Amino acid sequence: FANRMGSLSGILLIVFSGVVSSLSGSNEAQVWGQPWSFYVGVSAPCLVGLVIATLCAAVARLRKPEVITVGVECCYQNVGIATSAAVAMFDDPVERGQALCVPLFYGLMEAIVLGIYCIIGW
Repeated sequence: FANRMGSLSGILLIVFSGVVSSLSGSNEAQVWGQPWSFYVGVSAPCLVGLVIATLCAAVARLRKPEVITVGVECCYQNVGIATSAAVAMFDDPVERGQALCVPLFYGLMEAIVLGIYCIIGW
């Protein structure tokens, strides 16, 4: 039951972020309307962190399951906290929408990147 509620909460958080970002009424607050530097800047910590963590774990001669675990733990961040902070910090709907684009896109990136990473590691 707890796992299902956690999954449901995660899905609802993604929907909430997308809806609040979309309701700002500005193209600047749309996750797919950002300049290329936004996507590079938000994706880089996910990708670079995963590579560095994996390399460090391999250099430490950890077993393969441990290497994968270290990589996942270093890459996976709690976007729920970032979403809550973005909603609480900004009163202006456009600024709030812009701020919500970061955890929304990062969460999408980490889901895709970690999904591929775990399948390859398996």
